[in-house]
Amino acid sequence: MIISENSPRFDFQNFAIDTKNGMLFLVLEFMSKTQTSTNQFFLKIFDLKENDKIILETMIENPTLQGILCSGAYTLVDGHIYYNNNVIKVRYDLIKDKLARNLTNDEIFNQYDDILDLQNN
Repeated sequence: MIISENSPRFDFQNFAIDTKNGMLFLVLEFMSKTQTSTNQFFLKIFDLKENDKIILETMIENPTLQGILCSGAYTLVDGHIYYNNNVIKVRYDLIKDKLARNLTNDEIFNQYDDILDLQNN
């Protein structure tokens, strides 16, 4: 059971639950001891169907993805992050693969822009 994600080194930013797949996303900010360093954000994904097992811990390198996940201005459904007219597919299949430990953000998060053909009228 997840009791607390607060620590002296990380500050909780946001969370989301993918109810269909039983996944919990926690977005955390690394708290640097110096004020001059840039913000670093991390994502932890817990598989709630497997006793809250952590299946991913990664630094979010893409500034756009950082903003989306920290703001909470998205919908997480069935492994897809929907925001504006865009979608990001979260590759649960790759994350859960025991051999896939050094995945990049681009491999984990597949982004598709302008998914609907919206007209001005």
